[in-house]
Amino acid sequence: MKKAKPYDQMNVKELRDATKDLDEEFAFEKGKEMTPKQRREFEAWRKLANEEHLQRKRLGYGCKRVQVSMERSLLAKADAYARFHGMSRAAILSKSVEMFLKSVA
Repeated sequence: MKKAKPYDQMNVKELRDATKDLDEEFAFEKGKEMTPKQRREFEAWRKLANEEHLQRKRLGYGCKRVQVSMERSLLAKADAYARFHGMSRAAILSKSVEMFLKSVA
């Protein structure tokens, strides 16, 4: 069996041929089932990725969860800004409070 070239060494035609099975919708469902070893590796990777995603960096004294009320249109604008800049809602609100406190000090 001939070993495939790495993608970064393929020309356009070779890349198209190598990835044509991905052109169809839901192409991943037509693949073979994962082996038990692949399933274990995938689950370990997914668990690790989820844990890293859920962890927050500790700043100062740590975080405290708060519940606030805000005008829906303002919250929608904040969420859109956060999404566009790859930030979380909490990061936007934290930065906003920091900037407000600096401006009034």
